[in-house]
Amino acid sequence: MSNPTRSTAPLAGTARPAQVNVTFPKMDIFVRFEIWNVQEKKFEPVASLAVDLMDSNRVVTDTLMETEITDANGCVHFSLTKADLQQKSGEDKPDLYFNARPKGKTCGGVSLPDEWSTKKWNDKNGKPGYFPNTAFVAGGSLGGVTATDPLVYRIGLDYHARFLFKGPKESRSYRAPKGLLVGLHAANDSGQVEWHRTDAHGDLHGLTFDTEGGADVFFQVKFNIKDPDINLPESTATSDELAGAWFTNWSDADQKYCPGNSRTSIGTQASPELFPCSINGRNVALFFLTMLYEHTTFFFHLTDGAWTGVPDLEVDKHGFGDSAYAWPVGEVHITEDWWGDRGTLIHELSHQVMWKEVGISSLDIVGQIIDPQGLCMKHYEDMISNWTHAVIEGWAEIFEGIFEPSSLSLTGSSTVRDGNRRVPLGPNPLNQGLSVEGAFAQGVIGVFKSFVVGSASPTPSVPRSENGDVSQTAPWIKDPGVKQRFQSAIWGPLHALKADQPLTADFISRMRDLNPGAWPNMVVKLNEFNIAMFPPQIDSISPANGPADGGQSVTIRGSLFHPGQTQVTIGGRAATGMASVLGDQDAYGNNETTITCRTPPGSPGKADVVVTTSAGSATLEKGYEYQVAASTLEPEP
Repeated sequence: MSNPTRSTAPLAGTARPAQVNVTFPKMDIFVRFEIWNVQEKKFEPVASLAVDLMDSNRVVTDTLMETEITDANGCVHFSLTKADLQQKSGEDKPDLYFNARPKGKTCGGVSLPDEWSTKKWNDKNGKPGYFPNTAFVAGGSLGGVTATDPLVYRIGLDYHARFLFKGPKESRSYRAPKGLLVGLHAANDSGQVEWHRTDAHGDLHGLTFDTEGGADVFFQVKFNIKDPDINLPESTATSDELAGAWFTNWSDADQKYCPGNSRTSIGTQASPELFPCSINGRNVALFFLTMLYEHTTFFFHLTDGAWTGVPDLEVDKHGFGDSAYAWPVGEVHITEDWWGDRGTLIHELSHQVMWKEVGISSLDIVGQIIDPQGLCMKHYEDMISNWTHAVIEGWAEIFEGIFEPSSLSLTGSSTVRDGNRRVPLGPNPLNQGLSVEGAFAQGVIGVFKSFVVGSASPTPSVPRSENGDVSQTAPWIKDPGVKQRFQSAIWGPLHALKADQPLTADFISRMRDLNPGAWPNMVVKLNEFNIAMFPPQIDSISPANGPADGGQSVTIRGSLFHPGQTQVTIGGRAATGMASVLGDQDAYGNNETTITCRTPPGSPGKADVVVTTSAGSATLEKGYEYQVAASTLEPEP
């Protein structure tokens, strides 16, 4: 075999340089930004958002490494080689975070801040927004996330809190009323507070950018309420707090706050963070404000907005002695014995309605107390007093009885206090109920139930609400017919009272004037409590004689006959076939002047005719003569 030889001839073809393809491994960063839409009540992605990948520096300004723009889903993707990571940060292991720049953007009517850093915040799943000493991970990702499960950061702090209290005499917790003033503390500066008012659920839902990651987050509850939607002006209640407010971070049994907070969401819309209170008079103050909200809701709807509340009303848990009272005008004092008594609080708040609507001043009230025929300092539901005292205290008892029916016990058959003795409420002396506060109240409540509410509801009371909105527990207060009848039967008569001398008689007289068609039925409810006792009068009966067998059709003329409530006897026996004369009916279909009926059987001779209504009886003595039939008479000799 011969040895090989080396050819010196050049290779065929065109000479070209060698090509080498080298792929450098990368590390991915997947991030999504979203924000709470306060109007839509949901989180939305922030699209077209400039997001900076930053390296934090201790001495010099932080380094901007790259900027990307989020897509329609709020997502952004950074992809870096090891060289990129080191060269763009100037460090082997940079301290990474993200800086979003939403300047000029809005969401749900809220303007976003110019910049929002993730440096001190966690993402929605608790992963950090700051990654110190980040080592390059070939083929890996920052935080171990993926494109389908990225880091999700929320711009701002969205908070969802619910405020609860347990009433002084209640075993369960209730939500705070709408309009409660609450401040959010979410920054290291203790003087930086965002003030808002609770919604109809006793909740606070909001979004703030004036916050710092790592700061303690807590709430400051002022016992102050306001709601223009029901004409409730700003009002306050007192507690035992020296600062006049409840700070939820205070170290006591009600403590609830977020120390060193790094979450961008506190609670959720569907499941708010709960902040209950039960000590230091906080629960008493919230009970007071809830009852004020119930009372205002009731009057706002039934008066169609005519009730505009008492400006700067203060409900104080302190007072003189152990009583509850509504003096001076604009103040209600509820001492400890009555703190959890719903009926008493409604009673005192109703006094304020009278003071404002009638124009009674604090000085007028003092004058009524001085006047022997005015307001009695010590009083009872069943006490005989005078027409002025009875209308002032009776007015308040009307609503106490509507809200808490069991708080009143007087009935039409009750005895009443007359000094040191007890006497029947009635029927004699007539109209004694005008001087008894409980009788006046119960009579008007009877009108309220039968006429004002009537068929609109089988339960014309106002049950305790969850959060002050009694339109949920007593929906009939929104009924147009109920509103109209309330204004004519109760609200209108209130405005007939005189500031210097309010009288029950004036209230009842105006009730009659405003309700001529309904009065015959309304007066029956008042008569049960010896009020508006105007007995009937008989002028004549025609014909004035008839057969002893009865069955004679007669017409009785007079006045104050109550249609459907009148009884007639002749000779002690009940007449039959009672009806009114159509031609004598008034414009409302009532006839108080004539009755037609058929005579009962009777003994020959003259008999008394008696007409009885709920207000009393009238007698036409020997007004009708029974005659023997002609066929039974013996012939003359």
